[in-house]
Amino acid sequence: MEKREDANHAWLYLSTANEVPKNGESAKTARSFTEAAVASSPEKLLEEHRELWHQFYGKSFLSVPDRKLETFFWIQLYKLGSAMAPEGPVLDCLGPWMRITAWPWQTWDLNALICYWPVYASNHLKL
Repeated sequence: MEKREDANHAWLYLSTANEVPKNGESAKTARSFTEAAVASSPEKLLEEHRELWHQFYGKSFLSVPDRKLETFFWIQLYKLGSAMAPEGPVLDCLGPWMRITAWPWQTWDLNALICYWPVYASNHLKL
């Protein structure tokens, strides 16, 4: 959905949803998120986003003498926070976007376990 500010500026609002196995619900869910964002202001959305990330990172602060290792930790934490929610689906190789595949089940094999290692190291047990 596009919201024009003037002739030269516009905001583009985009959302996705995957309500599998509920048929026909994904577009409705994505549209409701998009409409809610359009009803808000970009400043308010940015403020909410920053507040969530500050809370998330604040629980996980870590300083490591090895800059490469510390950078790796922060990248993994960002991926974890982007892909998981306390009430969300399990995270595995497909990410949080559960879909019908040749493997329509969760095995809790190494693929899922590798996704969860930062939960314990970063103090995010609710995930």
